[in-house]
Amino acid sequence: MSRSAAHEVPKVFTQFRSLFKIHLRRIMEIPKKQPIFAVALLVVIACEALSRLLGRQRDDDVFAKDYLARHGIPIEVGRDLFDALRNGLAHVYEPYPILVRGKLVQPTLAWKGAASLHLKIGTTVIDSDGHQLFRPFRADAQHLALCLDVESMVEDLNELLSEIHDQLRDDANLSAELVRNARKIRARGTKHRQGASAKGWHDFITRQAHQSATALD
Repeated sequence: MSRSAAHEVPKVFTQFRSLFKIHLRRIMEIPKKQPIFAVALLVVIACEALSRLLGRQRDDDVFAKDYLARHGIPIEVGRDLFDALRNGLAHVYEPYPILVRGKLVQPTLAWKGAASLHLKIGTTVIDSDGHQLFRPFRADAQHLALCLDVESMVEDLNELLSEIHDQLRDDANLSAELVRNARKIRARGTKHRQGASAKGWHDFITRQAHQSATALD
């Protein structure tokens, strides 16, 4: 792509970036009983949306290549983690396990003070208080845990968003492509309803309009 002088970053991206940063920051400020699954799901969804906005061929591309590969995570591992988090959290609200040559690897989310364990493989035990504790890797263990520190996940996402912001600021062609992709995504996602569905919507809107008019009388 050709380079040009710095210019204004597309609004569709700045709004996207702002929403994710604000929502994740607010969740991270919760003092206890933090919804860590919600944090991880938002991070993965952000990467999925970035893949589409940037015109990548796969939804897991940004997560595997741009987000995790910087930590030395193989792209194939990144793609499996994307699926385990994205679909596990969205469909059953827990990460799907990953079976690797007879060993079960369970993506395991940690809250605060676990940055040194981020993306490390180990095992887990439950203490007397019912808390899950991460323990060092054992070669003979059949059930392994991959620790994902949600604070580190959020920091990495914010760093990636800043990098993409700078790329868009410096590359007019990339900015134009992102805007085109955003329009296509919105057009594809728009629901066109006919027949019984359209009638159902018409009746619903008409009823709402009648109720609103009545309330104003």
